[in-house]
Amino acid sequence: MAGAVSAGPQFGPAAAGLGLLAFAASLAASLLSIFAPGPALTQTLTRWTEVLPFVAALFWLAALLYLWPNVSRRMRLLVLTGALVIAGGLLLLLFPPAWLPRRWVLVALTFDFVLLGLTAAVWDARDEGQSLLPDLFRSFDYSFGYALLFGGLVAAAMVWGTGRAGSCVTDTFKRFRARSTRVIECAGRN
Repeated sequence: MAGAVSAGPQFGPAAAGLGLLAFAASLAASLLSIFAPGPALTQTLTRWTEVLPFVAALFWLAALLYLWPNVSRRMRLLVLTGALVIAGGLLLLLFPPAWLPRRWVLVALTFDFVLLGLTAAVWDARDEGQSLLPDLFRSFDYSFGYALLFGGLVAAAMVWGTGRAGSCVTDTFKRFRARSTRVIECAGRN
């Protein structure tokens, strides 16, 4: 939504970007709290998981208020819909029902943000008379190339550093599977 105004001041996109960073940090803290080595670190990461979505929402609210006068009528409808969806998700985070785990609320919010971002990109491209599909393919090509380049470097470092790349990957998957099984067993007891 922040990219909906291409020729405007830079506060709106910066606030939206900071909101994305805060939400990504919240998701990372949520995932890392499962694998934290001690209870103190687990508790700290859990606190960050609870606070950062609200920080992200404040940044997004600031971006929306800043960009509001410059967007088209169709985008205003999208902004209002997105604000209602985000508000509903944040209310679920603030007052979680007993039957819905917090991680599922974060997953649902993430899905909402992705869907909202895709909708905003498509509507903005249509408003400006551009096609979106070639840009999506080019972006996918670049991201795939970068992932292949840096993933190849990591694989090369594993082979040259340890001499046993296959067993490193296998050991990592075994440890992840064992921890995931423990998490699922603990969740089943509650």
